[in-house]
Amino acid sequence: MANNQATIKQPPPQQQLERGYPPNLSFWEKADLVPAFVSIAAITGYYAVRGLFEGTKHYWDYVGHAALRNIAGRLSCRQCQYLFPSTDKAYEQFAKEKGFQPESVPLPHGGQGHWLGRKDAKYVLIFFHGGGFQYPAVNPHFEFVLEVIKNLNATGHDVSAFFPSYTLTPYASYPTQLRQAAEALRYILADTGRPPSNVFIAGDSAGANLALAVLSHLSHPHPEIDPIEVVEPLAGIAVIGPFVTFDLNLPSEKQHRHTDVVDPKSTVRSGEVYLNGRKGDNWSEQRRTTADWWKGSKVKHVLITAGANEVLLSSILDFEQKLKTAVPNTTFILAHDECHVSPVYDKMIGDKTEKEQEKAFKSWLAERLV
Repeated sequence: MANNQATIKQPPPQQQLERGYPPNLSFWEKADLVPAFVSIAAITGYYAVRGLFEGTKHYWDYVGHAALRNIAGRLSCRQCQYLFPSTDKAYEQFAKEKGFQPESVPLPHGGQGHWLGRKDAKYVLIFFHGGGFQYPAVNPHFEFVLEVIKNLNATGHDVSAFFPSYTLTPYASYPTQLRQAAEALRYILADTGRPPSNVFIAGDSAGANLALAVLSHLSHPHPEIDPIEVVEPLAGIAVIGPFVTFDLNLPSEKQHRHTDVVDPKSTVRSGEVYLNGRKGDNWSEQRRTTADWWKGSKVKHVLITAGANEVLLSSILDFEQKLKTAVPNTTFILAHDECHVSPVYDKMIGDKTEKEQEKAFKSWLAERLV
């Protein structure tokens, strides 16, 4: 399997600058962090008391979700980017913690790809991380993907993961991130020599949006991005809590705004920043598509998961029905008592239990590896 790309640890300084790391906060942006954390603590405390009176079933998850929701709502994206390492740096730190040698490859148009597992494995899972296009991947993203890979390989499979990083907003906007995501797939197909039937693409939230956009690009090439020719369908695509609309005027938003990790206002704003004045289209907001758009999609199997308690649920259900009409091999899992991307965000608040969405993801992949 050919691979002539050099292993690197850090992108060149200019590439780091283009990604916007580290953000150079003004004095007032830094000073605002103190009242911001006081506000977040106070609001989280309010929900801690509220949860006691409401008799919440999963009390500590309820409180943790409130904390994450209010962090997203109170801090600016620049402040969050200041506090969290870039995806590239987080990957290096994760590799050090887990005791493996980080292996990264530069990709065209400013992206990078990070390997989890053996680079010469028969199957590869390309996983795009979420975070509203504005937040980097966090340790639980890597933990989730690595755990999936380890479990599969422990049962006799041969699969690795390729974890792309892309330029965050506001340092770049649509369709830059889609272009970088497409290049990640092109690298796996062309540079590593894997057939499409041995490649899965996946993602959570905004990363799921990118995975679906890449799938669209295979059948309907984006006019600003080089097409990718495939001789056969991809093995599968799996999306967790896909961010398929930037309009959150949804029944599920009204029902779950106080229980999910998603802050509706900041989520709408993240979509606006991603589009940067453009109108949404079939690649950027999959809920806009019709079922006909997905006919002939170049993929064998599809998995969509959602939490029953998530703000985005109405849009996910609407999209799932369209896709299933065109792609019969679509599996939909609605996880009870789970929020948006529970396999990742619940780990952030200390809940290490295996979630229903995580189990579904693992079993779906296992059934499609031969």
